[in-house]
Parts: sequence; structure tokens; C-alpha cells
Amino acid sequence: MSDNKELISVVIPIYNGESYIMGMLEMLKKQTYQNLEIILVNDGSTDATLDILKKEIGEDSRFFILDKENTGPSDSRNRGLDCCHGEYVGFIDSDDYIFPEYFQYLYELLKKYNADISCCNYRKVKEKQGIPVYELKENEYVFSNVEALCNMYRKEKITGYPYLKLFKRSVLEKVRFPSDITYAEDIVFVDGAIKKSKKVVYGDRILYIYFQNQKSITHSVNPEALKKAWQYNLEHFEKDEEEKYPQLRIAVCCKQFIMAMDLASRVSKIDKEFYRELLRYIRKTAFIVSEDPNNTKLQRTLGKFARVSARGTVKLCVLFNFMKEKMGFQMQKAV
Repeated sequence: MSDNKELISVVIPIYNGESYIMGMLEMLKKQTYQNLEIILVNDGSTDATLDILKKEIGEDSRFFILDKENTGPSDSRNRGLDCCHGEYVGFIDSDDYIFPEYFQYLYELLKKYNADISCCNYRKVKEKQGIPVYELKENEYVFSNVEALCNMYRKEKITGYPYLKLFKRSVLEKVRFPSDITYAEDIVFVDGAIKKSKKVVYGDRILYIYFQNQKSITHSVNPEALKKAWQYNLEHFEKDEEEKYPQLRIAVCCKQFIMAMDLASRVSKIDKEFYRELLRYIRKTAFIVSEDPNNTKLQRTLGKFARVSARGTVKLCVLFNFMKEKMGFQMQKAV
């Protein structure tokens, strides 16, 4: 379908990746879409990452190394974005896995519907489980930007992750990752890109494997960092909803309810003041969440429980997440 002439820029932040970057480079070399500009951002690694990158990319002109001081993944992605020359931009995390047709599929999906952003499906697996085989799914869904935002806020098909997507570079002008927060920064970036788009397309094919790493920033618990991210998200999303997108008010409320549940389950025993603040928000928004017919059944049920006891609902989520980790349950829509 495509003649593979349009350039796709791929931004990959890497920090101390000596144990897995060989696999990452191999899966990039095997991509069926060959016209790639691959920007490897070495974020001040202290192991052999940089030496391995230099050795393994050899004379392959598609690969570029940006070596910088350690400033975190958000700033690394921003620095990589500033170096992009492609008509389209994609992101992957260096310790995840993409199937060979990943970029080909996203490119053809975007061109087929003349969209600004294309998205695919994914699965989370534990690090030691290897690469599963999935049935081929071919469902495709087209959204306006407002529809896509509502879908993302309610955690339906479109995620707030920058990977799983291919962006027209034009929608990323002046859109960057907030480098002053280390939690929920991804959704702020994706939110900005969708708001600059006109059409978003989602394809149900599973082409990305996210390896869960319990030592990652996402899984770590730093109360001050989580509190900062919460305030940033409140101001960003509620300000936009009030000033520019009043039709998103309920969807934003549901998004923040889900985020509050997640944060409360993390800080309940280590930051009582922040925990109580989150409980107040959960109680305030529980009725809206429980009565919104556009929410999933699980989200409405959590809202109903929270109307009776916000504290008890958070404890229920903690227990559920514990069982999910210990018994290997897979849940794609976080609560």
C-alpha cells in the first residue's frame, strides 16, 4: 500500500540499557517500514550503553546517537523531538518490544484515513514471560479530536502513552513533555497532540509489548513527585476543560477520579495528608463517575462504591492490584 518514501522519525530515550539494547536494535532493523530516522537518546548512562550503541549501529545511516547528561525520559524525548526531520514521529521505550510490522501498520492506518495520529493495541506482560502470540484483530475506529480525548480520559481504546502511536510532526509543534513531573507526564503530551489534531484513528492489532518493570519510575513511590504530578494534572486538564473544551467536563472528571484512585492506593500508608486530599476528590466526583453512562461498568461500579466509602474503595483497589500481581492477572484498563 505504501511506497515507504516518507520519513518516520523514531525517538528512543535510553538510560543504562546495556542488558537489553541489543534486542531493541535488532527489532528496529527488522521493521518492514525501512525509511526510518532512529534517534537514540543516551540519557547519561553510567554503564556500557553508549559503547554498545556505537558498535552495533555501525554504518547504518538510519541511526543517530544523541549523547546528553542525565535529565530523565521527558527531557530526553523533548531533545530527540527537536532533532526530528521526518514527516511523522513515533516513540518507543527502549526496554519494550515491537513487532516487525509496527511502523508499517501505523503508517498505512494513518494514510488510509488521512488522520493526524494513528494508534494500535498492546499488551502488558511481566519481564520474564517472553513474547506472546495473539490473534489477529482488524477492527478500526476513527475519532474526531474531542471524541479521541473522551476515549482516552475514560481509558477505553486510546491510551495516554506516547508509544503505540504515529504522529504527524505538524501536530507536535510546540507540544512537549512536561519535564518537571515524573508521573502522568505522558498523557499531558498526548493530550496536547490530540487537541492540535482533527482526526485520530485506532487499529485493534496488537503490535507492542510493554514489559512491566517494578523498578521503573512509574512503579516507584515518591509522595512529593506524585503530589506534584497530581496538582499539575488538575491545573492542566481542568483549566483546558473550563476555557476551551467545556464538553469534556465529565470525561475530565472521570479521568481525574481514576488518577486519584491510583495515587491514593500508592500513598495511603506513607503520606496521610495527601491521601486525605485524594479521598476528598474521590468523594466529590464519585456521583458523576457512577452515573455517567459513557464510563465502563467497572468505573461506574467504583464510583458507586466510593459514594458509600471512598477509603474502602481505595483499599479494594489495593487488594485487587496485589492479587493481579501475585496471580498473574492481566488488566489493560488501570483503575
